[in-house]
Amino acid sequence: MRLSPRRIDAPTAAVVAAVGATAAAAFAGLLLWGDGMPGHSDSASAADTATSWPATLLFCGGWLLVTVAMMLPTSLPLLVAVRRVAGAGRDGRFVLPLVVVGYLAVWAVAGIAARAFSLGVAPLLDATRAGTAGHAGMPGMNPAMPGMGATAPGLDGSRLAAAAILVVAGGYQLSPLALRCLRACRSPFGFLARGWTGRADVRRQAVRIGVAYGRSCLGCCAGLMAVLLVVGMANPGWMLALGAVMAVQKNAAWGARLAMASGCLLIAAGVVLGLSSGTLTGG
Repeated sequence: MRLSPRRIDAPTAAVVAAVGATAAAAFAGLLLWGDGMPGHSDSASAADTATSWPATLLFCGGWLLVTVAMMLPTSLPLLVAVRRVAGAGRDGRFVLPLVVVGYLAVWAVAGIAARAFSLGVAPLLDATRAGTAGHAGMPGMNPAMPGMGATAPGLDGSRLAAAAILVVAGGYQLSPLALRCLRACRSPFGFLARGWTGRADVRRQAVRIGVAYGRSCLGCCAGLMAVLLVVGMANPGWMLALGAVMAVQKNAAWGARLAMASGCLLIAAGVVLGLSSGTLTGG
């Protein structure tokens, strides 16, 4: 489904405006977060509190803002389709919010998994923290990772870790699973056909549609979101760039080709970064 100006009626325009305003508010919140939220301190104690429960809650809050700012706009074709098919009934005013709730719930679970992963790999990179002047990344992220505040030379272990993530993310972009999920995301009416009956339990159906679409969206965008963890969730430039790639690959006619090209580019970038790390260490 593609949004055409000739097909945008007043209710559809309202959906587009609401999603745009919500995403803009989330992006503004992230900019404020980067300027003054806890965890953006340059003090040495910032790394010591990175594994605390407050830091975990801050990370999850930041992840939710990132999801709303980057991923919610990419779901517009589905939301418009839901509004046209399911929004006219008695409970129509509840359907779209519940689809969004189901969609964001999937990404929230993914954020918890990302947080657990970052805490799991942090001990493996502790040695690279020596000599780091400070960190300015999102709370809970490894301060030695590129784009998360580390600027000191010699952090070759973190460069290798980032290179590995880029290669894996690129390989995932090219995987059959990612491409299958991308094909599903590019056909939003398929989720309605499978999940919407219009019977009495429309609210439950709406949540199920949101969850199903969220799982598919996560499946096709997980590699690019992993890249965002490398470059830093508080980096607005990378957020906009990666969000644009996700939106185009899900909705443009040539989106599948972009997904393949971005996968190849990520692999190449990871190889180059890995080789440069070897050079820095004398390998």
